[in-house]
Amino acid sequence: MLKFIKESDWGLVDSFKENPDGSVAWTWNEGVGKPAHSGVIFNGLFRIDENETTIDIWQTMLTKEANNEIYIQWLSTEQREDIQAEIDAKAAAQQERLQKLDAFTFKGVSCSVCEADQNGWEVITARMTRLLDAGTAWRDIPFFMENGNHVILESEQEWHDFVEQGWQAREALMMARLTQ
Repeated sequence: MLKFIKESDWGLVDSFKENPDGSVAWTWNEGVGKPAHSGVIFNGLFRIDENETTIDIWQTMLTKEANNEIYIQWLSTEQREDIQAEIDAKAAAQQERLQKLDAFTFKGVSCSVCEADQNGWEVITARMTRLLDAGTAWRDIPFFMENGNHVILESEQEWHDFVEQGWQAREALMMARLTQ
């Protein structure tokens, strides 16, 4: 494994290529039938040589590139923009997921409005409507949500209030998505 302490290590590398996270991957193939080696150099990578001297590998790499001793394949502006767009999209999706998991409070309980919750509202509403139409008295409904919480709904009105608050919270999240 190359440690980039010896000057000769730099000359052995076949390629240096920037990774999406800004680090630089390196590869060295010793030849046909021989081992291939690879690693990553990142800002903040230091090594200590045999004289106990600390070497800033990242800065050494940048200096060698500036002196045309090595070539680093950096990402293009377009590639960086694509990577940033992907990071932003993932962050937005994660933020939306978190908002869905803590969308409203009912009876002091943090309630979620994920797709599974929405499906549960529909199924329980249909079932309770059939039971009530058949003359069955209301019975408490423990409603377990996607976020792991649950709420006990003790009356038909409480159920309707719960579902209505859930729908309003879900609609607010969806409308917010449209304005982004």
